[in-house]
Amino acid sequence: MFYRQAISAFERAPDVGSWLAQDLDELADIYHSQARDVEAEALYRRALSIRKRSQIPVTAANGGGLSSPFALQNFLRDQGRLNEIEPVYQQALAIQEKYLGPNDYFLSQTLQELARVYREEGKSEAALPLCQRALKIAEHNFGEEDPRVAFILNEYAQNLQELGRTREASAVRARAERIPIPNQKPSQK
Repeated sequence: MFYRQAISAFERAPDVGSWLAQDLDELADIYHSQARDVEAEALYRRALSIRKRSQIPVTAANGGGLSSPFALQNFLRDQGRLNEIEPVYQQALAIQEKYLGPNDYFLSQTLQELARVYREEGKSEAALPLCQRALKIAEHNFGEEDPRVAFILNEYAQNLQELGRTREASAVRARAERIPIPNQKPSQK
């Protein structure tokens, strides 16, 4: 009831698209947990649509416009509908590139997620350029020894491995393993 009241109030107010989208996502999560999936999906898609046409620019302060795409993709993944996730991420990339620019880390996260979807669908070749671009953005923002870079390197290595490029995959994986991860004990060799 609280979310329905908040949504009703936001619908009447100008320029609150990101807040309305957030509440729609949260209500959709509740519906999904109650197995009311038809209603949940409609709310997730409405939230994404609102984010896409919102007059409030996507910024790092408001999450880079990520919550709606990630909420909808999580729902679709739960439903086993991987083939429907790609357009969701393509929309997110368009929104993020428009407002955040080509080197924002939020964009890197979306590229990583889309690469993972491609790999899960058996499209590792299509995932490689996304991993490379995400890696370049993360290195630009955080340097080559950041744990976020290691995560991308591991995804990149998985794609290379699935393509039978084992030597390259091993080299990329070795580079990832050299990056120190906080709160992780060094491996004993």
